[in-house]
Amino acid sequence: SQEERYDYLEVISVKKIIIISLLIWLSLIGFGCQKQEKSEADQIKSKYDRVDDFEGVIITVDEISITKSGLTLKIYNNCDEAIGYSTFYCVEKSISEEWYKIPQLPDKVSWPFIGYDLEPSHTAEFDIDWVWLYGELDPGNYRIIKYFDAESNPDKKYYLSAEFELALR
Repeated sequence: SQEERYDYLEVISVKKIIIISLLIWLSLIGFGCQKQEKSEADQIKSKYDRVDDFEGVIITVDEISITKSGLTLKIYNNCDEAIGYSTFYCVEKSISEEWYKIPQLPDKVSWPFIGYDLEPSHTAEFDIDWVWLYGELDPGNYRIIKYFDAESNPDKKYYLSAEFELALR
């Protein structure tokens, strides 16, 4: 009958609308994934492929101090001579188990020329506020890198890293 035919056509139309909506939704998800992959591919990989090779010197992050805007770094000098370090640091983010630079906010950064010494068997704390350099960081896995030198060879730079996780709060 004519009435049954209209009911049948309505069911087909509703199915078409659902299928078309589903296809549109899936294509949007696909574009979103491609954009995410592209943004990760645009990231600049870390230049620090060799870190933590200064025997007797360790840096760690005070876990309680971690915020979106900074943290406190602990420096342990367990070697037989004084070490030196400056205010310089950089923060990198782990993406797919690779380290990438975080883009800096200002185009040009100048670090104050302030040097610190740490005697053997001593510990120091270094407060870091990166908002001026990177802005507030998003949740994720990061590492902070600082360079050090030894009293016996001040021209050689040793790069040390400390990993930390910034969780949702």
